[in-house]
Amino acid sequence: MSLKRELLSRAEEIEIRILERDLSTQAAETASKLHLESIKKLAKLEAECLKLKAMARKASAASSIGGESITGSQSERLLAVESHSCKMSDLEMKERDPSWSDSWACAHVTELDQYKNRKPIGRNHTVPSVEINLMDDFLEMERLAAFPDTLSGSSYLEAEPVSDKGNGSGNRWKEELESMINRTADLEEKLDMMEEEKNKSEMAFTECQRQLETLSSQLQEADIKIGDLQAQLALLKIAEAEIKTLLSKVVSLDSEVEKERALSAENAAKSQQLEDELSKMKCKAELQNEKECRRVASFNVEMKITQEKELAVAASKLAECQKTISSLGLQLKSLATFEDLLFDSEKSSDASSEGLKDHADGEQQRPDPRNQSSGRDSEAFQVSRGALRSKKGSNRESPLSLNSSFVSEKNRNGFGKFPPRGHSKVRNEN
Repeated sequence: MSLKRELLSRAEEIEIRILERDLSTQAAETASKLHLESIKKLAKLEAECLKLKAMARKASAASSIGGESITGSQSERLLAVESHSCKMSDLEMKERDPSWSDSWACAHVTELDQYKNRKPIGRNHTVPSVEINLMDDFLEMERLAAFPDTLSGSSYLEAEPVSDKGNGSGNRWKEELESMINRTADLEEKLDMMEEEKNKSEMAFTECQRQLETLSSQLQEADIKIGDLQAQLALLKIAEAEIKTLLSKVVSLDSEVEKERALSAENAAKSQQLEDELSKMKCKAELQNEKECRRVASFNVEMKITQEKELAVAASKLAECQKTISSLGLQLKSLATFEDLLFDSEKSSDASSEGLKDHADGEQQRPDPRNQSSGRDSEAFQVSRGALRSKKGSNRESPLSLNSSFVSEKNRNGFGKFPPRGHSKVRNEN
C-alpha cells in the first residue's frame, strides 16, 4: 500500500512537472513568436526604408548635376555614416540569425566596395551615373538620420548653393528631403520602440530558455525517477502476480482444507459409529463370555458331579472286582494245591531218575502260585486304574467294557497259563 501511495504521489509530481514543462515550452514558443514578429516588423521597416531610399533616389535623379558638388565634400561623412549603419545592421542581424547577418554584412560590404570603386569613375566623368547619385542620396539620408541635431544648419547651408544652382528644383528637393527626414525620424522612433520590445522579448526569451533548461534538468530527473518508479512498478507487478498466485494457492488450500475437514468429520462420525458398534459388540461379547463362563462353570460342575458319581460307581465296581479277584485267587490257590497233590502222587509212583529230573524241570518252569496270584492282583488293579482313566478321558464308558477287559486280562494272565489236567498228565508220561 505504501509503495502504491508513493507511486501515485510520484505520478502526480510527474504530471505537474510535465504541465510545467508544457507551460514553459508554450512561453518559449510565445517568446519566439514575439521575437519573430519583432523581426518581421524590423524587416517591414527596412522594406519601408528601402522604399524611401528608392523614392529619394528617384527624387535625386533630377538634381544629379547639383549633387556632384555636394558629393565631393560629403564623401568622408557619408562613409562614416555608412560604416556606422553597417555596424548597427550587423549587430541586429547577428542577434536575429547568424546566416542572415553574414549575408546582410556581405551585401553592405559589396555595396561599399562598389561605391568606392565607382567613386573615382564618377569624379573623372563629367556626367555621373544614376546609381552613384542614388547612393549619395541614400548616404545623405542616413547621415541626416544619424545626426538630427546638426540637420537644420547643415541642410540649410548645403541647400543654399543647390538652390542657387538648381533654379527652383532645390526647393522641391528640400521639401521632399524634409518629408523624408520626418518619415525617417518616425521610423527611427518606431525602430527604437521595436528595439526596446526586441530587448524585452530577448530578455523574456533568455528567461524562458533558463526556465526551459531548469525544466529540462527537472525533466531528466523526473525521467530517471520515472525509470526507477517503472522498475519498482515492474517489481510490484511481479510481487502482485506472485501474491495472486499465492492467493489462488491459498484458496485451493482452503478448499482442500474444507474437504479434509468434511472428510475428517465424516471419518469422526464413522469412527464414533464404529466405536459405538464396537462397544455394543464388546458388551455382547462380555455377556456371551459371561454366559459361556456360566455355562462352562455349570457344565464343569455337572461334569464334576457326574465324574464323582462315576468314580463312586467305579470304586464300587473296583471293590467288587477286587473281591472277585481275591475269591478267584483263593480258588486258584486251592486248584494249585490240588494239582500239586496229584502231581506228587504220580511222582511217588514213578521212581525213575528221569521222572525226578522231569519233575524238577516242571517245578522250575511252573511259577509260584502265590507270586502269580499277587501279580495277577497288581495287574488287575492297574487294569482297573487304566479303565478309570480312560473313562475320565472319554467321559462315558460302560461297566460292561470294564468287566470284559478285566475278564480278558484275567484270562490272558491267569487261567490261560495253566494247562488242562489231561495235558499235564500226558506231558508227565512222556
